[in-house]
Amino acid sequence: MWRLLPRARTSGDQVAMRGTAFSRTLITALGASFMLAHSFAQAQVLPRPPARERLALQLLHRYLTAGQFTPYEAVQVTQTFGPAALESRQIVKYAGPRRQRIEYLSPPALEGNILLIAGSRILNFIARPTPRIVEGGIPDAARDTARDELRTALRVGRVAARYIGTQLVAGREAGVVEVRSGDGSPFKRLWLDNETGVRLKYETVDASGNTLAMSYMTRISYRPSFNPADFAPASLPPVRALAPILSTRPLRSVAEAEQEVGYGVRTPILPPRYHLVSVWVVGGRNPRTVFLRYSDGVNSLILSQRPLRDRASARATPSQGKPLRSFRGVAFWSSSERSYTLFGNVRPALLHAIVASLR
Repeated sequence: MWRLLPRARTSGDQVAMRGTAFSRTLITALGASFMLAHSFAQAQVLPRPPARERLALQLLHRYLTAGQFTPYEAVQVTQTFGPAALESRQIVKYAGPRRQRIEYLSPPALEGNILLIAGSRILNFIARPTPRIVEGGIPDAARDTARDELRTALRVGRVAARYIGTQLVAGREAGVVEVRSGDGSPFKRLWLDNETGVRLKYETVDASGNTLAMSYMTRISYRPSFNPADFAPASLPPVRALAPILSTRPLRSVAEAEQEVGYGVRTPILPPRYHLVSVWVVGGRNPRTVFLRYSDGVNSLILSQRPLRDRASARATPSQGKPLRSFRGVAFWSSSERSYTLFGNVRPALLHAIVASLR
């Protein structure tokens, strides 16, 4: 059940949250954006953010600080909606930033898969049909990008946060916060543990109010029984591993990548729940390769592209593009002028939609 404002808070929470410089900075930034919107009409004293906004900022501060350093073990359900609807269950073991292990329990196609984040490495153990490990690196500058971007966006007023109410998730009282950019793009709805700041549930919602993806915990323990060795790459089954995908510094945008490589970067048409996380340029000689990493909050995919060397020949025989080949979580194909590689486990329908959008 929802419990909407006003909600009683303990004096300890109030003192702790009001006393943090980070919270004051966020409140000032959002208040400043409000002031700019009205300054042309008349000069006025900067108002305090509304109560819902203050509560939202307090919860987000807890999530971005203590919530990132609270170990836990949980059972999680993840759902995506639309034509490629899918539901999966996982055991999540979280030991701190960049130490996370997700073990898939269902559906049968994913059962036994393991996603391991170990420092600067992401290792995806795929159990079927042939056991293998697909590895992708996280460059130092790209670590914690999502959290850093949220901090910055809140501080400068690029996004707004609003407190909705409270709800029980996995037996814990969670405050519900909406984070919107105001440009009509899909927004996030977060359920944050009022005591620990841990994210217990999230939803990606489009401008019409339709839920595109959600993930929620059905059980959580803050006294986890996992072994520290669970977060070591050696804990994965001893199978063949593909080479690391990325090791260079990330760029800020697709436009910056285009300036570096000297050609237009093509972006795929993906379900709205996916968003662009990182951009890389790889290689020292032209044509250089661009990597785009997308995520829906749980699942990730990486798309690489580079122009074919002999463009004149490719244009003369466009029908001879390389046909789609897919195996071991990697797909290869080419159009008349460009070759592509897709890293990640995606359903055949989504894979073919991505290929068609880049033809």
